[in-house]
Amino acid sequence: SAMLDLVDQQLRKAWNEGMRANGLDPATDMIPEWEAELQNIMLGELMHVRDFADAIQQAAQTDAADGTPKASYPLLYSRAGTWANRYNDVVNQATMLTAAAGGKLMWVMGATEEHCDTCAALNGIVAYRAEWELARVYPQRPPNAVLDCGGWKCQCRLEPTSERHTRNAFD
Repeated sequence: SAMLDLVDQQLRKAWNEGMRANGLDPATDMIPEWEAELQNIMLGELMHVRDFADAIQQAAQTDAADGTPKASYPLLYSRAGTWANRYNDVVNQATMLTAAAGGKLMWVMGATEEHCDTCAALNGIVAYRAEWELARVYPQRPPNAVLDCGGWKCQCRLEPTSERHTRNAFD
């Protein structure tokens, strides 16, 4: 129950952050299409809560049977880390979806120590929202066959910008 509440609260917070990046107030500017998209994202995540709870229970039972308390924690932590990264993905999704039709977004590399070739090549690219969508290039949204990193370890993001559009951005 607490996990369900946490998913709902944090994903809404992430969505609101993405809207604010575009100068929008979630309390007054949210439209039904965006609310529906947020609800779909939340529903998708909530479906995984049961699986994660089952994995925690199974790990506890296995560790108890093996006499190795907490041995399974590292695997559970990595799954929790993947979930935590969903926050950033939802910020990016909201930023992209709520950008004005002619709005421009810039790819900005994250703070990871090593970047994949795709993310490095995209760094600084400015394209219109529709171009990013057409190219299906989404930071931090795994699994992502377009990115060499798959989006799993990516900390890159799309930021609204008034910078000049990059000519032949996706060539």
